[in-house]
Amino acid sequence: MTVLVKATGEGTITDFNGEYEIEVPENGVLVFSFIGYKTVEMPVAGKSKIDLKLEVESTKIEEIVVVAYGVQKRAHLTGSVASLSSKELSQKPVDNLTTMLSGRLPGVITRQQSGVPGENSAKFFIRGRSSPTGSGAPLIIVDGVERPFDNLDPNEIESISILKDAASAAMYGVRAANGVVMVTTKSGKESQKINLNFTSTYSISKNTAFPEYPDGVGYALWHNKARELDGLALDYTPSDIEKIRNGDPAGILGNTEWTKLIFEPFAPQAYQNLNINGGNSKLKFFNNAAYLHQDGIIQGVSFDRINLRSNVEYEVNPNFNVALNIAGRVEERKQPGTSPGSQDITINNYKNVIFYSILARPTSLPNLPDGTALGWGNPIVARDQSGFYNQKRKIFQSTVSFKYKIPGLEGLSLKANLSYDYENSLAKHFQIPQRLATWEYAKRELVYFDRLMSKDIASNKNELSQGFNDYHRITTQMSADYNKTFGKNVLNALVLFEEQSTKTSTFGVAAQDLPLTALPELNFATQYITNSLYGSRGQRGTRGLVSRVGYVINDKYMTEFTGRADWSSRFSKGNRLGVFPAVSLGWNVSREKFFQNLTPYVSRLKLRASAGLLGNDDIGDFRFLKRFNLSTQPEVIFGDNAYLDLLTGAVPSYDITWEKTVTYNGGFEADILDGMFAIEFDAFYKVTTDILQSVAGVFPPSVGGNFPSIVNAGKMDARGFEAIVTHRKQVNKDFNYQISANVTFSRNKYLETDESPNVPPWQRRTGQPIGSVLGWVSDGLFQSNEEIASAALTTYEVKPGFIRYKDLNGDGVINFADRTWIGRSPIPEVIAGLNLSASYKNLSVSAFFQGATRTDLMLTGEYLGAGFSDGTFFTQPFKWGANTPYFILENTWQKEGDITEFPRLTTITPFNNNLSTDFWKRDASYIRLKTVEVSYSFKLKPNKYSGQTRLNVFFSGTNLLTLSKLKYIDPEAPTVNNGFYPQQKVFNFGINLSI
Repeated sequence: MTVLVKATGEGTITDFNGEYEIEVPENGVLVFSFIGYKTVEMPVAGKSKIDLKLEVESTKIEEIVVVAYGVQKRAHLTGSVASLSSKELSQKPVDNLTTMLSGRLPGVITRQQSGVPGENSAKFFIRGRSSPTGSGAPLIIVDGVERPFDNLDPNEIESISILKDAASAAMYGVRAANGVVMVTTKSGKESQKINLNFTSTYSISKNTAFPEYPDGVGYALWHNKARELDGLALDYTPSDIEKIRNGDPAGILGNTEWTKLIFEPFAPQAYQNLNINGGNSKLKFFNNAAYLHQDGIIQGVSFDRINLRSNVEYEVNPNFNVALNIAGRVEERKQPGTSPGSQDITINNYKNVIFYSILARPTSLPNLPDGTALGWGNPIVARDQSGFYNQKRKIFQSTVSFKYKIPGLEGLSLKANLSYDYENSLAKHFQIPQRLATWEYAKRELVYFDRLMSKDIASNKNELSQGFNDYHRITTQMSADYNKTFGKNVLNALVLFEEQSTKTSTFGVAAQDLPLTALPELNFATQYITNSLYGSRGQRGTRGLVSRVGYVINDKYMTEFTGRADWSSRFSKGNRLGVFPAVSLGWNVSREKFFQNLTPYVSRLKLRASAGLLGNDDIGDFRFLKRFNLSTQPEVIFGDNAYLDLLTGAVPSYDITWEKTVTYNGGFEADILDGMFAIEFDAFYKVTTDILQSVAGVFPPSVGGNFPSIVNAGKMDARGFEAIVTHRKQVNKDFNYQISANVTFSRNKYLETDESPNVPPWQRRTGQPIGSVLGWVSDGLFQSNEEIASAALTTYEVKPGFIRYKDLNGDGVINFADRTWIGRSPIPEVIAGLNLSASYKNLSVSAFFQGATRTDLMLTGEYLGAGFSDGTFFTQPFKWGANTPYFILENTWQKEGDITEFPRLTTITPFNNNLSTDFWKRDASYIRLKTVEVSYSFKLKPNKYSGQTRLNVFFSGTNLLTLSKLKYIDPEAPTVNNGFYPQQKVFNFGINLSI
């Protein structure tokens, strides 16, 4: 049993016989707690011995959970809410909060595609996706206000709650269809002394997984073999290979392992945090300061972040409280002029430093003897000499709150919140061209050229661009809250009015040919880049009227009605109002008399169910207005002068309105064997109608373009379940452990969608999940020219060892009519987590495993936003002359009868093989050892300057082990890419001092 002095927090643990010793101030209060039992507070009042018996009860019964616009006892919750406390958040990476929630909370699904410092946020979904509109990301609420949370400091967070069903989320109305994340920051605690907490961490990181490539000699031999199979002249003579191996007197050929040269062995990271809290019955405060510095695994990449927070609460009188929360954050991202690697892997953005490290042939030296860089794309130039990209962001957030308890009306209080948030960012991108030379193997000569590698274009002029973004948001809330206990019954009611106004503005410009590269400022540029000047502003407003009424009878029967009426400026007048109601019921079965015989085995059992309507308006602004576009070139002539033309834009969508999601949820919670086991289960079903979707390509060309581009036309459903099982046990006074496992399953599909009636049945989107891949069905590899002669073929050249496709419509030709649905979404349908923790005396150990399945990764397919397929470095041997991973070279078709994972070894672009096909689909399931932490706590002797002091020394690791069928790349890598910045394996060493 744990015994604490309430005022100071000093404590001890009883021995096996329940005996203990502790110093208590006069008139002090002791707090007795034990897992599975009610906590008891006992005044000492001069006693030297206290005997008591704890009452059995689950620790979750009295837990307070943050919900929409308030808090509730978990025992009275009727909605589906999952939460993490500040203690659970201690097992975390410190750089980004979105990367540590998946698998820890049932209902949360994430996918992290990049490890770039400052850009490593995970795609984050609650119960998967129920609509293709927008990003699908949940609404994030920090201290009652819509704000991002990924770059908050973990040490300033008190709890995170996930609102998953309509009953818990309906109070956020039109923004709640994707779920809601409630983040609450810490507040001051009443204490006789000021509490100080300091944490310092040093970390190193390295790549989780990245393909192995041949060195120069290996590349030359494999390349020659491919050329031989192609019937072409060899690029590398025996003399060339000898020069690669032992040195080239001309200084051209050499053995350069570019990927190993680009990546550092490890990248350092440092984190410092100091927070101070305390207060008395009148004034409470929490102040937090944190600094994070993170270097990238590629030189020139770094991220710096400073977090500041001050939360103060003052009791003016017993009925009137004032609170002020102020937070600030400064972020700075530094990168080379050529991107180190981005989550944006569209056709126009994939050429980054890692791309060039694969593209560069390992058979050439980095530089000629005169210093000229070698290679069509030299990654050293891309990293060190291509310029720079710097972005600085400044964020200010503030909330002032007033709460007044109405005298004479017990339980009734009025509250007003006013929040003002401001953010600006300044991005500066300086791109420097370089003189390069490449060795033409056919001509056996050097070719020189100037290239701007960050844009992958021929140029001898440097370019400087700057952009500025400005953001303001004002949120006002006024509410009346009533909480009253009538014997064993509880009534709570809330009415709240909320108004939010958001304004944004952007502007930027680019110039070129700066003679002073040491002073990259726009006023030194000699040429303005045509059409680079831009500027825009945006404005959005919402109003909401929120209500909640809940009633609990005898702690047995619970009901709650919630709802919100929303008005949004994103829709035209007459379509701006949406009403989103929800109802939920709960039954604490274990309180019934007929259940008492089971109490020794099942100490708590609660059933709950909910239904409601949620909304989604993530469509952008002003789609109901007529728009005009200014041409980029003069198109109209008056007299002798040419002028820019003002053109009408898209046809306005006057009638569009909210997407509507009807959500049903049912579940139960149970504690078994006096709280030794806890089980929670939820099943859900969602139907989304009036989906906002584009109608481009639906109508025949004869209709013209005179129709709205966005309409409410689609319908989808989503279904699934979540379960979490927790086992905890206090073995003795020194040793306790906990095991917690959870799983989330979510599947969606289109029920109705606008598509042409001429689409064949096997290509219809109806019935398919979001993110499904459309492509061709493979039928093995051609083994001979005879097989090719009798098969249906594409229009591309086909050779033995190339991919054979199934002719789905039987017309004897492989074309777009033969495509069908071949792959699952990269967003997994199933996420699971296993959390293990134990402590023995002052030693604590924990490990967290995360897993995902029912998800596919396409190695080759359609590039995002490009509308066509092409091969990648991870599928096509020697693409554009690039190096090729061993996993391809060692598994390619080379002769008749080969059954291999990859097609024919060739240096010729195999267009036939580069289509989006299930041949390139890979199962991206994985199990990852997400975090491990080992810590030891030292209790230091108090002195006259401080009270009880604890020093905690710890080691933790992130992404230490990954088990996956994809042995050569990270299973969360971007789909269809030519080089990505891998997730990072991180080792943390730190101390925590608490005074």
